[in-house]
Amino acid sequence: MKKYLPIFALLFLSFFLLNTSWKDIEQKFNEKSKQLADKYEKHSRMLDEKFSKTLSEKWFEAKFKEPEKLFDEPKPADVPVAPVEKPVVPDNTPVVVVAVPAAAAVPAVVPEPAPIREEEDEFKVTFGFFGTIVEIVVPQKVKSIKPVKMKNSAIAAYWQQVSSLNHKNTLTRLHEYQTNFLVNDWAYLMFVQRVSKELYPEDGNLQNLYTWFLLIKTGYQARIGYDNERVYLLLPCTTQLYSKTFFKFDNENFYRLSSMPDEGQMGSVFTYPGAYPEANKRLELKVKQWPFLKEDMKKRNLSFNYGKDKYNLSVQYNQALIDFVKDYPQTTVDAYTRAPLSDSSQANMKKKLAVLLKGKKETEAVDILLAFVQKAFSYKTDEEQFGREKWFFPEETLFYPYSDCEDRSVIFAQLVTDLLGLKVVMLHYPQHMATAVLFNGEVSGDKVKYDGKSYVVCDPTYVNASHGEAMPAFRKVSPEVVEF
Repeated sequence: MKKYLPIFALLFLSFFLLNTSWKDIEQKFNEKSKQLADKYEKHSRMLDEKFSKTLSEKWFEAKFKEPEKLFDEPKPADVPVAPVEKPVVPDNTPVVVVAVPAAAAVPAVVPEPAPIREEEDEFKVTFGFFGTIVEIVVPQKVKSIKPVKMKNSAIAAYWQQVSSLNHKNTLTRLHEYQTNFLVNDWAYLMFVQRVSKELYPEDGNLQNLYTWFLLIKTGYQARIGYDNERVYLLLPCTTQLYSKTFFKFDNENFYRLSSMPDEGQMGSVFTYPGAYPEANKRLELKVKQWPFLKEDMKKRNLSFNYGKDKYNLSVQYNQALIDFVKDYPQTTVDAYTRAPLSDSSQANMKKKLAVLLKGKKETEAVDILLAFVQKAFSYKTDEEQFGREKWFFPEETLFYPYSDCEDRSVIFAQLVTDLLGLKVVMLHYPQHMATAVLFNGEVSGDKVKYDGKSYVVCDPTYVNASHGEAMPAFRKVSPEVVEF
């Protein structure tokens, strides 16, 4: 036994030293973390103080420009119908290899952040966000902030007051929700506005001021302006917006944005010079991924005929997504063409269409999809249906009773791209939108040249039109070609 004592002693000493070293490492890590946190806090306070000085300077009057329109002229109230009987023109396009969509993904479970532990100087805000109950903590004193007078000194004092409060847990939770749940900027803006509304349900000015503060503290180039009555939230975007008044500052267009449509036109507001240091993110309105909304799937029956055959399709759409994009700002074409259908809607509709396209040549497959979009959806301009211009995301075309040219072009382009693998471009005319398809073979008909290649016009609004048939009114008009 004695001969093993040195070994036991050595093992014990090694364990002791190892344990001690880990404790040292942990202590050093905690000390370093605290140093970094203190350094960040000191840097943040320095930025806040610098911005407070900016707000104390003389504000200037910013005059708003007239909102820009996507279409130069009103869209046709009625669309022409092409002759049904057409001569059969042979072509050398191949039989399509249809991409049959996979089964719908399991509905996403909304990630749940860790439970909130309220500090003594904080309180919890709980509300429903498109079917999901969310929680966030804010400093206790935020709720007791008094209404702000419409002058720059009062707004500067507001910033000093709110920035002096400890928002560490608030900003941490916002980051968690933005990363794991909201995932796009419009959802994040709506979420922050909802937090502010819960705090100040009766005071729209305080709502906009607190939204402004939270957006700046999370890195966005948010601004506010005021007139005699109200405070306005103003934001730059990565894409141009239409039907929104704006003013230009530092070579950026600042739009009045909210989760609700603007009320009337704006003349001018007073706003501050300069900007918050290091807050440089513009609002990104192109959708790569939808937020993880709880699914609320609804059905719609669509029917159309192609040749002598009639088809009936039962499609699905996510009502939660429809509600989410109801008041989405009208922006550039590619924001809509690249936005996906919800997983369940996509798998449901595309799988049924894939069955109809199997074994067809490219031209016939495209004509079937043209017939589907032209005839399964009723036409009405946005002005007639909503009293304003409203572009649809693909999911909305499945929901609303009517759609017009750009809505049909977007969903048709997605179907051709995803099911047939063919390249599509959008054709933007002064008062109309259509598409053109690049076939793998020589095809006759109306065409447009783009990037050295001939794209065949395919108009999802011109009822009964096949590939290569442009609407007569636009046959001699050169459109702007927009990549899909």
